[in-house]
Amino acid sequence: MLQEKIVRRLEEIVGKENVQTGQEDRIAYSYDGTPLLEKLPEAVVFPETADQVAAILQLANEERFAVVPRGSGTGLSGGAIPAEHS
Repeated sequence: MLQEKIVRRLEEIVGKENVQTGQEDRIAYSYDGTPLLEKLPEAVVFPETADQVAAILQLANEERFAVVPRGSGTGLSGGAIPAEHS
């Protein structure tokens, strides 16, 4: 799980309502259309602006955590599935 300080920073960037960390909230983002391949993300974040995306990526670079962009999750290659502690 992401450190609490990172979650708080994400909430500062996009608003608390746009950060999901509960297991039940993250399950839908743990897979795409690829059979038998899944990994629960540590958090799900919904940025609304390009500036928010840039701030999230800057934070990820500073704190060394992976960011996995996701569209509708219908891919068949595992591209929307989170990386294991990258």
